Amino acid sequence: NERQMEENHQKILENQGVRNLNDIGEVSWLDRSLYAYSMKVGEESSLIGKTLEEAGFRAKYNLMVIRVMRENSMLNIPGHSYRILAGDVLTFAGRNHSMALLNDDELNLSFVQDSFYTLHHFSQMELNGSDSWAHLCCAGFPISEKSPVVNKTLKDAQIGRGQKCLVLGVERKGKQYINPGSSFQIL
Repeated sequence: NERQMEENHQKILENQGVRNLNDIGEVSWLDRSLYAYSMKVGEESSLIGKTLEEAGFRAKYNLMVIRVMRENSMLNIPGHSYRILAGDVLTFAGRNHSMALLNDDELNLSFVQDSFYTLHHFSQMELNGSDSWAHLCCAGFPISEKSPVVNKTLKDAQIGRGQKCLVLGVERKGKQYINPGSSFQIL
């Protein structure tokens, strides 16, 4: 509603809140750069039994697993120690060309039909879905010079501690950093 949008806008101006990508009038750089898509782990996959960290999606492919579906359960933003099983459906956030890197016989991942969306479209579908408890929200955080996280690494700033949160990208002086690591310095 209009009152809530005004409150969110005021929080943004005060650097105390988040801005939902769905509320941005123009398309964000994240929407032009990042996509969400799902891949199913095959029975013969070399990933079976590995943790997400051991699988190396972030290090090798610059992809983040933002959701895992296993049978009838769903886990948003799984931790690095999550173990992969055959039949798991992994939803990734990353650049569209990274999906091609996963097309490896040894990985034995198959693309899930109708699961390729811009990050913006994915977020809109999440917010409009029927399972409100399961939503993943993509949001932008404007950081002012007075913010307590300035001059800290992402790890030291503790962004995401206490709640499940991932930093998918950072824009600084017109340059975009996709999937920055924990040692990324906030300026």
